[in-house]
Amino acid sequence: MRSLVLKCRLADAAELNAIFQALLELEGPVSVGFLNQHGYNLARRDPVAYEAFDSLDVMFRDGIGMAVACKAFGLDAKDNLNGTDLIPALVEYASSSLGPRVQFFAYGTAEPWLKRGGDALFNGRDFHSLDGFREPAEYLQHFRAHMSAQGQAVIVLGMGMPKQEVVASLFRTAIQTDVLLICGGAILDFKARRFTRAPRFLRLIRAEWLYRLLLEPRRLFNRYVIGIPAFLLAVAKDRR
Repeated sequence: MRSLVLKCRLADAAELNAIFQALLELEGPVSVGFLNQHGYNLARRDPVAYEAFDSLDVMFRDGIGMAVACKAFGLDAKDNLNGTDLIPALVEYASSSLGPRVQFFAYGTAEPWLKRGGDALFNGRDFHSLDGFREPAEYLQHFRAHMSAQGQAVIVLGMGMPKQEVVASLFRTAIQTDVLLICGGAILDFKARRFTRAPRFLRLIRAEWLYRLLLEPRRLFNRYVIGIPAFLLAVAKDRR
């Protein structure tokens, strides 16, 4: 797990525009994702999840848990570059930089949240979409059917971990065109206002996870109530 944490792109928010520009200048498919406490736990116990995270071209550190892991491994965690804040900024940067040749795709969640979330995330621009409950190969087939030869694609994968990372890995090995793949977790649901963000003061003290747990205790119980102690124990073991 140390090598996976070392792969994280640790950066300050002031560096983001330069990072975004570098991503858009890379040729071929480029995958971007986020490693948080939940992802660390998944990758540690599941070789398929580990390989999917490890295949990402750029992986940002997301959340207080990963700040703890970085410190344990002797790294400066820098800013918390979580997907909920970073992805809309990256989408806007790509739209501004690429202009009319950009094509947007949203793969994830379910209707009506998919349409609402895509409209909000892409700021009313046209996009192609599929719900998040298909086999990985179906997304590749859909993309090939709708992608213009003259365009450059930005694909947001909002399927949850590790499926979205697996789909991103499939795209990277199956296509050669310029595509920016963004593993977005619940970003489409957040933009659709299916889920609300924590109040700003909770975000400032890095307790957004607690707010989400209170909103969805049944779904997130294992991730946080069981997952956080397991994560801390794992990091303590992995630093040795």
